[in-house]
Amino acid sequence: MTAAISTAAPAGMPEFPQTGPTTTRTSRLHERILVPLAIERVKSRRSWILATFALALAALNTASGVFKYLDNTEIFRDQGVTWQVVWGQGGLMWGTFFLPMLITFRAAGLTRMEHEHDNWRRMATYGATITTYTGKLILTTLFAFYCQMAFLLLVMAASAALGFHFTPADIATVTTWAFLGAFGAVTIATAQLLVGIYVPSFATTVLTGMGASFLSLAILLVAPPISALYPYSQVSIGMQARTLAMPTPASIAWFLIWNTILITATVLLSRRALRRKQH
Repeated sequence: MTAAISTAAPAGMPEFPQTGPTTTRTSRLHERILVPLAIERVKSRRSWILATFALALAALNTASGVFKYLDNTEIFRDQGVTWQVVWGQGGLMWGTFFLPMLITFRAAGLTRMEHEHDNWRRMATYGATITTYTGKLILTTLFAFYCQMAFLLLVMAASAALGFHFTPADIATVTTWAFLGAFGAVTIATAQLLVGIYVPSFATTVLTGMGASFLSLAILLVAPPISALYPYSQVSIGMQARTLAMPTPASIAWFLIWNTILITATVLLSRRALRRKQH
């Protein structure tokens, strides 16, 4: 018989922890995501103010949908429309203007702090710009999903208060709308971070985002086919606030592919802009 080979360290020798693929993946996750996120959270100590403001705006838009239903109850009953009114009427302005505006404020605040005292260039000297950008991107993405989740829960709560019943199919539909809207919000977040990297002024960055949001509304009214490609229209398109229709698998796939392209492109442009600050 073959003798078993012992892997234990000889007596008196220190034993070092064994590393493997799992340990490597964990360390990479910690270095590339958790550490940058923790640093940016510490730097943005008053983020709760904007989070509270976002919750208030989500409640205001939900209330708008509720009042619209109460003002036209008979008409909507004859049409067999229930909770969709709350989502559609509340989500129209939420997805077109208010959510993009909130993301604009969040991204502008995160990038402005690095323009003070030329922090971007300082971090570039020791290669920390990409790590800092990653933290800001993750934080803005989480904020976008938080806003959309708040709106979703408020709409469901308000609909339940009106006596509407959500079937499993209804829950699947509204959850799909909310997720697609949040994914479109990430597209806006990456675009606004890119603007914030180039523009040092907080006010100018905010005005750029708000102007782009107003332009999305104009494009939607004048040239609807173009709005499907416009980055700042992706939230309202994903939420289906105008059509209130469950998107087909093909349309969902196209939406995800196009937004992934937009997100990837703006992230690469942002990283390129940060690398150029080294020179």
